[in-house]
Amino acid sequence: MTQRRLESGGMASCVARHSPRGIFAPGDFAGCRRSTAAARTGYAGGRNYTSVISCDLRYKAGSRIKVRTMTAIPSEQTPADGPQSQDLFRPSFLTGALWAGLASLVTLSIGFGSMAGPTAFAPADWYAHEGLYGYLAAIITGFCLGAAPLSGTKPVVLMLAWLAGRVAILASGTIGAVVAGGIDSVFLLLAAAIVARMALADRGLLPQAGVLVAMAAGNVVFHLGMPGLGTRIGIAAVVLLVTLVSGRPIGPGTEAVPAAGRNLVDIATLAVSAAALLVWIVLPGTLVTGILMLVGGLAQVLRLIGWVRSRTQGTLMLIQQLAYGLIPLGFLALASAAFRHEQPGPANVRAWLIAAIAILTLAMVTHMDLGRDKPTGTLRMTAIVIYAAVAAVFVLRLLNGWLPILAPIAGVAWMVAFVVFVLGYLPLLARPRTEAP
Repeated sequence: MTQRRLESGGMASCVARHSPRGIFAPGDFAGCRRSTAAARTGYAGGRNYTSVISCDLRYKAGSRIKVRTMTAIPSEQTPADGPQSQDLFRPSFLTGALWAGLASLVTLSIGFGSMAGPTAFAPADWYAHEGLYGYLAAIITGFCLGAAPLSGTKPVVLMLAWLAGRVAILASGTIGAVVAGGIDSVFLLLAAAIVARMALADRGLLPQAGVLVAMAAGNVVFHLGMPGLGTRIGIAAVVLLVTLVSGRPIGPGTEAVPAAGRNLVDIATLAVSAAALLVWIVLPGTLVTGILMLVGGLAQVLRLIGWVRSRTQGTLMLIQQLAYGLIPLGFLALASAAFRHEQPGPANVRAWLIAAIAILTLAMVTHMDLGRDKPTGTLRMTAIVIYAAVAAVFVLRLLNGWLPILAPIAGVAWMVAFVVFVLGYLPLLARPRTEAP
């Protein structure tokens, strides 16, 4: 059984499940009987839809198939109650990437002594916080709310709260760490509350809600004077989200491993990884953490092997797979540190987070805007520069323990990656998507 898209004319489309003998034409059906209907308004593929209807279609040969139709609202009928989150949060990828580059520039300036630190936090803590709860918070919130459409003033309020948090943390040396922490916490708390409320009606949003709740909690813990614990909570939430969603852009099209086998491997990998990350948050450097991290890393490797053996879809898919390979490497590195009863070095954890998460988030953004309409995933030269720069950051961070002089070079490469991203993808991400996928 396969799934195909049928165009029945006008603004209606059907998704039919049928035998793989070809795409049915609308005239092939003897008629449509409306069996169930649900009047609802939703979002799918860049268009606003309403009146989702499930119906049985009787094919001429006598076979019956199930079809789900979605009748679209014309643009002139779309409620004009404010910007949609899909349109507004596309720039969140740009603002998050721009902030990542600026944070690196500020950190380099402080490190070289060309400017005084304006924050109340140590430069390393500030840089880690802004990379995790500044840059990644914007990217992940945009991703999560892209699956949970908002309208009205909520997207605008969220974006302003994010900007206020960045300014407050940067000026925390003047306004105080407590005030800055309170202002900064508003953004993720609001985003988590919005998505959690939506998840009560749509269980498909539970993973997104869980990640945002965890990140909001980690940010609060960070500001309560426990930056190590707060950072681990945020990293664990992000890595788990990457593990969850990476099966979508990377895994589809996999034919080397049967679907049932892939599902079993995915479920087992997610379960073991979640358990390992949870224990790592509370008990880093213990034997139990090492065992779970080792099992989680091996499960991640097995999952990746199933994808690599499949038919990939061009350079973009290859980059995503290579980037995902850094996830199991991170698990195995943490397992090695735990077996030696050592805390993993900040450089190792940061290299894992920076390289894997940055490449994957950038790859997902370029996948949305370059690969969505071109399954081969054609990349621009700017994308090659971005991925090469982030890969250089990973290598330089790992070598930083032996050659400390490489740290500022890694910062420059990190800044270059995101500045090039902003300049290269500004025309694509700054405008609302109006075309159909």
